[in-house]
Amino acid sequence: MNHDFDHNRWRSMKNPLRILVAGALVLLATTAMAGIIFVPVGNRYVTPELALVQSQSDGDGTVHIRTTGLNGELSLDANDIPPGFEGPSQGCARFPFAQALDLLITRSGSGGNAVTEGRSHGTITTQDGVLEYHADVRGHSACVPVNGRPCGQLVVDLELRGTLVDPTDPARVGLLRMDMLGSLERSRGSARWASLTSQARLGGDAVLVSSLTSMTEGESCSV
Repeated sequence: MNHDFDHNRWRSMKNPLRILVAGALVLLATTAMAGIIFVPVGNRYVTPELALVQSQSDGDGTVHIRTTGLNGELSLDANDIPPGFEGPSQGCARFPFAQALDLLITRSGSGGNAVTEGRSHGTITTQDGVLEYHADVRGHSACVPVNGRPCGQLVVDLELRGTLVDPTDPARVGLLRMDMLGSLERSRGSARWASLTSQARLGGDAVLVSSLTSMTEGESCSV
Protein backbone atom coordinates (compact mmCIF):
# COMPACT_ATOMS: atom_id res chain seq x y z
CA MET A 1 0.00 0.00 0.00
CA ASN A 2 1.25 3.50 -0.81
CA HIS A 3 1.93 5.27 2.51
CA ASP A 4 1.95 8.69 0.84
CA PHE A 5 -1.60 8.05 -0.34
CA ASP A 6 -2.72 7.13 3.19
CA HIS A 7 -1.09 10.24 4.58
CA ASN A 8 -2.75 12.49 2.03
CA ARG A 9 -6.12 10.85 2.62
CA TRP A 10 -5.75 11.47 6.38
CA ARG A 11 -4.93 15.10 5.74
CA SER A 12 -8.05 15.45 3.57
CA MET A 13 -10.15 13.96 6.39
CA LYS A 14 -8.86 16.30 9.10
CA ASN A 15 -11.02 19.32 8.23
CA PRO A 16 -14.33 17.36 8.07
CA LEU A 17 -13.36 15.68 11.34
CA ARG A 18 -12.75 19.03 12.96
CA ILE A 19 -16.13 20.24 11.71
CA LEU A 20 -17.84 17.18 13.22
CA VAL A 21 -16.07 17.70 16.57
CA ALA A 22 -16.90 21.41 16.60
CA GLY A 23 -20.52 20.62 15.76
CA ALA A 24 -20.72 18.12 18.60
CA LEU A 25 -19.33 20.68 21.06
CA VAL A 26 -21.86 23.30 19.91
CA LEU A 27 -24.67 20.75 20.31
CA LEU A 28 -23.54 19.95 23.85
CA ALA A 29 -23.38 23.64 24.74
CA THR A 30 -26.85 24.26 23.26
CA THR A 31 -28.31 21.32 25.18
CA ALA A 32 -26.76 22.56 28.43
CA MET A 33 -28.42 25.98 27.96
CA ALA A 34 -31.72 24.63 26.63
CA GLY A 35 -33.35 24.74 30.07
CA ILE A 36 -32.75 28.49 30.49
CA ILE A 37 -35.33 30.70 28.77
CA PHE A 38 -34.90 34.48 28.62
CA VAL A 39 -37.70 37.01 28.19
CA PRO A 40 -37.12 40.73 27.56
CA VAL A 41 -38.83 43.14 29.93
CA GLY A 42 -39.19 46.90 29.82
CA ASN A 43 -38.26 48.94 32.87
CA ARG A 44 -39.78 52.19 34.06
CA TYR A 45 -38.42 53.94 37.17
CA VAL A 46 -40.86 55.97 39.25
CA THR A 47 -39.46 59.29 40.51
CA PRO A 48 -35.78 58.17 40.75
CA GLU A 49 -34.93 61.72 41.87
CA LEU A 50 -36.59 60.95 45.22
CA ALA A 51 -34.33 57.97 45.99
CA LEU A 52 -31.90 58.39 48.88
CA VAL A 53 -28.34 58.91 47.57
CA GLN A 54 -25.22 59.01 49.71
CA SER A 55 -22.01 60.15 48.00
CA GLN A 56 -18.59 59.97 49.64
CA SER A 57 -15.30 60.97 47.96
CA ASP A 58 -11.97 59.56 49.08
CA GLY A 59 -8.69 61.40 48.79
CA ASP A 60 -7.43 59.14 46.01
CA GLY A 61 -10.18 60.16 43.56
CA THR A 62 -12.50 57.27 44.35
CA VAL A 63 -16.20 58.01 44.84
CA HIS A 64 -18.53 55.67 46.72
CA ILE A 65 -22.22 56.14 45.87
CA ARG A 66 -24.99 54.29 47.73
CA THR A 67 -28.59 54.52 46.48
CA THR A 68 -31.64 53.10 48.22
CA GLY A 69 -35.34 53.49 47.56
CA LEU A 70 -35.35 53.08 43.77
CA ASN A 71 -38.75 51.79 42.66
CA GLY A 72 -40.36 51.05 39.34
CA GLU A 73 -42.17 48.58 37.15
CA LEU A 74 -41.02 45.84 34.81
CA SER A 75 -43.32 45.00 31.91
CA LEU A 76 -43.55 41.99 29.57
CA ASP A 77 -45.34 42.44 26.24
CA ALA A 78 -47.38 39.54 24.83
CA ASN A 79 -45.40 39.78 21.59
CA ASP A 80 -42.26 38.83 23.53
CA ILE A 81 -43.64 35.62 25.09
CA PRO A 82 -41.42 32.71 23.98
CA PRO A 83 -42.96 30.03 21.74
CA GLY A 84 -44.60 27.19 23.64
CA PHE A 85 -46.02 29.35 26.44
CA GLU A 86 -49.68 30.21 26.72
CA GLY A 87 -50.70 33.83 26.65
CA PRO A 88 -52.98 36.29 24.87
CA SER A 89 -52.13 37.60 21.41
CA GLN A 90 -52.02 41.09 22.87
CA GLY A 91 -51.45 42.15 26.42
CA CYS A 92 -49.01 43.26 29.10
CA ALA A 93 -47.79 41.79 32.39
CA ARG A 94 -46.48 44.25 34.98
CA PHE A 95 -44.15 43.51 37.89
CA PRO A 96 -43.35 46.06 40.61
CA PHE A 97 -39.68 46.09 41.55
CA ALA A 98 -37.39 47.74 44.09
CA GLN A 99 -33.68 48.33 43.76
CA ALA A 100 -30.61 49.42 45.68
CA LEU A 101 -27.27 50.33 44.09
CA ASP A 102 -23.84 50.36 45.71
CA LEU A 103 -21.26 51.82 43.30
CA LEU A 104 -17.52 52.38 43.55
CA ILE A 105 -16.25 54.82 40.91
CA THR A 106 -12.48 54.95 40.32
CA ARG A 107 -11.04 57.65 38.08
CA SER A 108 -8.77 56.21 35.38
CA GLY A 109 -5.93 58.59 34.60
CA SER A 110 -6.40 62.33 34.21
CA GLY A 111 -9.47 62.10 31.94
CA GLY A 112 -13.10 62.34 32.90
CA ASN A 113 -13.90 58.64 32.42
CA ALA A 114 -13.89 56.27 35.36
CA VAL A 115 -14.25 52.54 35.95
CA THR A 116 -17.43 51.71 37.88
CA GLU A 117 -18.19 48.51 39.78
CA GLY A 118 -20.35 47.43 42.67
CA ARG A 119 -23.44 45.48 43.69
CA SER A 120 -27.19 45.77 43.34
CA HIS A 121 -30.04 43.98 45.06
CA GLY A 122 -33.80 44.20 45.26
CA THR A 123 -37.13 42.47 44.68
CA ILE A 124 -39.45 41.70 41.76
CA THR A 125 -43.11 40.91 42.51
CA THR A 126 -44.51 38.30 40.09
CA GLN A 127 -47.89 36.59 39.82
CA ASP A 128 -46.57 33.74 42.00
CA GLY A 129 -44.83 35.74 44.70
CA VAL A 130 -41.74 37.84 45.32
CA LEU A 131 -38.35 37.13 43.74
CA GLU A 132 -35.17 38.53 45.24
CA TYR A 133 -32.20 39.41 43.06
CA HIS A 134 -28.52 40.02 43.74
CA ALA A 135 -26.27 41.27 40.95
CA ASP A 136 -22.71 42.34 40.21
CA VAL A 137 -22.38 45.75 38.54
CA ARG A 138 -19.77 46.66 35.92
CA GLY A 139 -19.51 49.74 33.74
CA HIS A 140 -18.12 53.19 33.18
CA SER A 141 -18.84 56.71 34.33
CA ALA A 142 -18.06 60.10 32.82
CA CYS A 143 -17.76 63.40 34.68
CA VAL A 144 -19.41 66.48 33.18
CA PRO A 145 -18.56 69.96 34.51
CA VAL A 146 -21.67 71.75 35.82
CA ASN A 147 -22.04 75.02 37.78
CA GLY A 148 -18.30 75.44 38.18
CA ARG A 149 -17.79 71.92 39.53
CA PRO A 150 -15.50 69.65 37.46
CA CYS A 151 -17.82 66.70 38.13
CA GLY A 152 -21.19 68.33 38.76
CA GLN A 153 -22.90 65.66 36.67
CA LEU A 154 -21.98 61.98 36.50
CA VAL A 155 -23.22 59.92 33.53
CA VAL A 156 -23.12 56.19 34.27
CA ASP A 157 -23.38 53.26 31.85
CA LEU A 158 -23.85 50.03 33.81
CA GLU A 159 -24.35 46.32 33.20
CA LEU A 160 -25.95 44.16 35.90
CA ARG A 161 -25.67 40.36 35.96
CA GLY A 162 -27.14 38.37 38.80
CA THR A 163 -29.46 35.71 40.14
CA LEU A 164 -33.16 35.54 40.99
CA VAL A 165 -34.32 33.45 43.95
CA ASP A 166 -37.62 32.73 45.64
CA PRO A 167 -37.06 32.86 49.44
CA THR A 168 -39.94 30.40 49.94
CA ASP A 169 -39.02 27.91 47.19
CA PRO A 170 -35.35 26.97 46.65
CA ALA A 171 -36.26 25.23 43.36
CA ARG A 172 -37.48 28.51 41.83
CA VAL A 173 -34.36 30.29 40.57
CA GLY A 174 -33.47 32.44 37.58
CA LEU A 175 -31.11 35.01 36.09
CA LEU A 176 -31.19 38.79 35.72
CA ARG A 177 -29.47 40.72 32.93
CA MET A 178 -29.90 44.51 32.97
CA ASP A 179 -28.36 47.51 31.18
CA MET A 180 -28.68 50.86 32.93
CA LEU A 181 -28.05 54.46 31.88
CA GLY A 182 -28.27 57.25 34.41
CA SER A 183 -27.46 60.89 35.12
CA LEU A 184 -26.45 61.76 38.67
CA GLU A 185 -26.40 65.42 39.72
CA ARG A 186 -23.77 66.18 42.35
CA SER A 187 -23.41 69.24 44.56
CA ARG A 188 -21.46 69.82 47.72
CA GLY A 189 -22.67 67.27 50.25
CA SER A 190 -25.57 65.91 48.19
CA ALA A 191 -26.48 64.00 45.03
CA ARG A 192 -29.64 62.92 43.19
CA TRP A 193 -30.55 60.89 40.12
CA ALA A 194 -31.83 63.33 37.49
CA SER A 195 -32.69 60.44 35.17
CA LEU A 196 -32.42 56.66 35.19
CA THR A 197 -33.46 54.15 32.52
CA SER A 198 -32.80 50.46 31.92
CA GLN A 199 -33.65 47.43 29.81
CA ALA A 200 -33.62 43.93 31.26
CA ARG A 201 -33.97 40.22 30.54
CA LEU A 202 -35.22 37.65 33.02
CA GLY A 203 -34.20 34.02 32.59
CA GLY A 204 -35.18 30.74 34.14
CA ASP A 205 -36.85 27.40 33.54
CA ALA A 206 -40.34 26.86 32.15
CA VAL A 207 -41.96 27.12 35.60
CA LEU A 208 -40.47 30.55 36.30
CA VAL A 209 -41.21 31.89 32.81
CA SER A 210 -44.81 30.67 33.09
CA SER A 211 -45.25 32.83 36.18
CA LEU A 212 -44.32 35.88 34.09
CA THR A 213 -46.71 35.35 31.18
CA SER A 214 -50.03 36.01 32.94
CA MET A 215 -51.31 39.31 31.55
CA THR A 216 -54.45 41.28 30.74
CA GLU A 217 -55.75 40.78 27.18
CA GLY A 218 -55.55 43.91 25.07
CA GLU A 219 -53.69 46.12 27.55
CA SER A 220 -50.60 47.74 26.05
CA CYS A 221 -47.29 47.91 27.90
CA SER A 222 -46.83 51.46 26.59
CA VAL A 223 -49.87 52.75 28.50
